[in-house]
Amino acid sequence: MAKNKEKKEEPVLTEWQKRNLEFLKKKQAQKLEKDKLDEKRLAEKRAQLEEMKSFEKEETLEDEGKETSSAKDDKEASEEKSQAKKAKSSQLDEGKEKLPKKKAKPKKERQIPPSQIWQAVAVLSLSVLVLLIAVFFISPYSRQKALTVSGNTNANQIELLDQTGIKASDYITTIFWHRNAYAKAAANKNQWVKKADLVYEFPNRFILKVTEYRVIAYSQTAQGYVPILENGRRLETVNATELPSSYLVINLENEADIQSLIKQLSALNQDLVSQIKTISSANSSSTKDLLSIEMTDGNTVRIPLSELEKKLPYYSKIKDSLTGGQIVDMEVGIYSTNAAIEASIAASRTSTEETSSETSADPNASSQSETVSDNSQTVTEATTSQVSE
Repeated sequence: MAKNKEKKEEPVLTEWQKRNLEFLKKKQAQKLEKDKLDEKRLAEKRAQLEEMKSFEKEETLEDEGKETSSAKDDKEASEEKSQAKKAKSSQLDEGKEKLPKKKAKPKKERQIPPSQIWQAVAVLSLSVLVLLIAVFFISPYSRQKALTVSGNTNANQIELLDQTGIKASDYITTIFWHRNAYAKAAANKNQWVKKADLVYEFPNRFILKVTEYRVIAYSQTAQGYVPILENGRRLETVNATELPSSYLVINLENEADIQSLIKQLSALNQDLVSQIKTISSANSSSTKDLLSIEMTDGNTVRIPLSELEKKLPYYSKIKDSLTGGQIVDMEVGIYSTNAAIEASIAASRTSTEETSSETSADPNASSQSETVSDNSQTVTEATTSQVSE
C-alpha cells in the first residue's frame, strides 16, 4: 500500500516535457562523447609530436655521418668525371680531324617582291601628295597671287583687273580653273577690249593678255572729237590736244553711213587707211552716197560709199603718177582731173544753161549757144585724162 502511494505521488509529465527530458539527456551524452574524443585527439597529437622529435634527432645523427662519407665520394666522382670529359674531348678532336670539314651555307635573306615595293611607293607618294595639297590649301599661300596686264594701250590696268571679278580671297586654283570666265568678263565690260586671255605662270602669277580695238576714225562734233572704234562703237569725247599726230576725221551725219564706212575701213589695208585725212559727203545729186576723201598727200578721191572697199585700193596703184592737188573720180570708172579743170567745166555748163534759156527767148542767139557748147566740150576733152589700171 505504501508503494502504491509513492507511485501515485509522482507527478505526471506531459508529452512535451517528456521529449524535452529526452533531448537534454541526448545533449549530455553527446557532450560526454565529444569530450572523450577531444582527449583522444590531444593524446594522439602529443604522441605524434614526440615521434617527430625523436625522428629528427635520428636524422641529424645520420646526416652528420653521411656528410663525412659523401665528401669522400664527391671527390672521387668529380675526379672520375673530369677524366671521362678529357677522354671524350680527345675522342671528339680525333673524330673532327678525320671528318671532312663542311662548308658553311650562306644564310638566305628574305627578299621582298618588287611588285609589293612599287605598291608601297605608290601609296606613300599619293599620301604625301594629298598631305602637301591639304597643307597648301590651309596655308595663306593658296590665296597669294600676282596679277598683271599686257597689251593694253588705252584701257586702264586697274579697271581691267577690277572688271575680271578676281578677289583677294580667291584661291589660286579657283582662278586657274575659271580663267576663261574671268577673261571674258573683262572683255565684255571694257569697251576697249576686243579679246582677253588670262594666262597662268607657275607658281602664282596670272597675266591678262589684252587685244584692243583700233581707233579707225574720229567724228568731229561741237564738243570735240569722238573716237570711233573698228567695231563701230563711239567712246567719250576727247579734246584736240589728246588726238594723235595723224588721225582720220569723219564728217558724216547719218549714223548708218558711219557704221557702214567703219566696217569697210576696217577691212581695208591699214597703210591705205592711214593715208586718209578726212571723209565727207560730196553732196552729189546723181550719186547720193558719193564721198569726198581727202588724202594726206593733197589729192582728193571721189568714191561711192557702197563701192569704197572695192575701188579705193586702186588709189595705191595710181597715186605715184599723180601730181599734187589732183582729183581722182571713181564714181563711174576711174579718171583724174584737178580743181581748175572742174571750175572751167562748171563755168561752161552754167554758160550753156544760160544761153539755152536765152535761146528760148531769142532765136538769133542759137548760133552763139552752139558755139559755147562746142567750146565747153573742147575744154572737157582737153583737160580730162583717162587713167588706166
